[in-house]
Amino acid sequence: MRKRFVIAINSNRYLESDDLIAYFKNKGYAWWSWIDGFWLIVDPFGSETPNSLRVALSDLRPNIRMFVMEVTGDEELWAGFGPTGSENDMFDWVRKNWK
Repeated sequence: MRKRFVIAINSNRYLESDDLIAYFKNKGYAWWSWIDGFWLIVDPFGSETPNSLRVALSDLRPNIRMFVMEVTGDEELWAGFGPTGSENDMFDWVRKNWK
């Protein structure tokens, strides 16, 4: 069963996201991060927990502040503001993957 997570990371290295992206790719997860230090993650296998993600990300980014929350339930309520053009739609991924 797939799981959804919200991750907030407070780090001076947040612009260096290659290690996070590589981790999510290697796990087969979908991700969204149009806001610095803020990630939406979809684990299609349902293998993660907030704690297991926190531990894995702490290994990548030692001594940083972070918050990991699992989003449960079928209801999809969200709102945002950003580019929505056909070539640069900030929320296209959210509409397609977050449900």
